[in-house]
Amino acid sequence: MNGTSHAAYERSRFAFGVLSAQGLRPEHFEDAKADLEGLLTLSEQHQDRLVTLDEEFITAVIRPPVSIRKVRAMGKRQGKQPPLVF
Repeated sequence: MNGTSHAAYERSRFAFGVLSAQGLRPEHFEDAKADLEGLLTLSEQHQDRLVTLDEEFITAVIRPPVSIRKVRAMGKRQGKQPPLVF
């Protein structure tokens, strides 16, 4: 069982007071489904944000835009390194 499956399983156990998914009563099925769909939406938003943060980091730190490279090159020619500002 991966971490995501385990977290969803534990959440269902806690929310509905059952020891396993098999213990869910039919009257709880719709609530459990809605809860898990909410978790899916939340995890997708979290994943999207992580991708965005990675892209921002790569752009700002690992591969600075050309303009920053030019500023750094000018600073080297003048004998000093300008600070990297975000």
